[in-house]
Amino acid sequence: ETIGKKVSKKLGLKFRIHNEGSRSSVLGDREVLSQIKEDIRNKKIKNLWVLERERLFRDTTDSVFFRKDFLEKFKINFYVGENGNLINFDSVEDNLTYDLLSRLSQYENEKRIERSQSGKKFLLEKVSDKKPIYLGGTSTFGYDNINKEWVINKNESKWVKWIFKSIVDGKSVMDIKNHLDKNGVRTRRTKTGLWNLVTIQKMLRNESYTGIKKWFIKKENREYTYTIPHIIS
Repeated sequence: ETIGKKVSKKLGLKFRIHNEGSRSSVLGDREVLSQIKEDIRNKKIKNLWVLERERLFRDTTDSVFFRKDFLEKFKINFYVGENGNLINFDSVEDNLTYDLLSRLSQYENEKRIERSQSGKKFLLEKVSDKKPIYLGGTSTFGYDNINKEWVINKNESKWVKWIFKSIVDGKSVMDIKNHLDKNGVRTRRTKTGLWNLVTIQKMLRNESYTGIKKWFIKKENREYTYTIPHIIS
C-alpha cells in the first residue's frame, strides 16, 4: 500500500486501494477482482498497478484472459513494480514475459497447494482423533482458532444458540438478521458489520455447530470427518 501511494504520486494518478487480503484465486472467491473488472467495463478504471504482476493471478488461463478481455480490450495502462513501469502489450517481449510469469506463478501455486494438502492429510489421519485440529481459513462464527485448534467463542456461541432456537420458535431469517443488527452483533467478514441473509442460511446448514467437521481433499476425492467442540445438539 505504501509503495502504491508512492507510485501513484510519481505517475500523477489518484490512489485507490483494492485489497483482497489472503484470498486465493483457486477458491473462486474474488469479490475485489470482480469489482475491478466491473469498474474497467464501466470506464471507472483506466490505470491499474500491481507490485508483482505474477501475483495478480495464479492461474495462467485466468491471467491471459484478463490481459486480453480487460487490459488490452479497454486499453488499460498497466503498471508494475516499485518504479511503476508501464507494460506495453503491443510488444511481443512484454506479452511473452507476462505469460511466462503467469505460468510460473501457477506452478508455484500448485506446488504450494500440494504441500498444504499433504500436511493437512497427515493431521487428519494422525492427529484429528486426538484434538480438534484447525486446518485454516476464516474461523466459523461461534469459534476461535487458538493454537491451531477449534475453541468455542463464549460470546458468539450464545448468539449461535439463539439463532437456532429462533428458527425452532418460528422466526424467519430476516427476523434473525434484524435482531442481530439491532443488537450490534459483529459479523466475521462484512465491512458494514451488518448481517447477510445468505450467511445466516449457511450457518443453519453448518454441521460444525453439532461437533461434526468435514474436510475434503480434492486430489484424492476423499472426505475426512472428525469432531470439534459442539455448540448445539
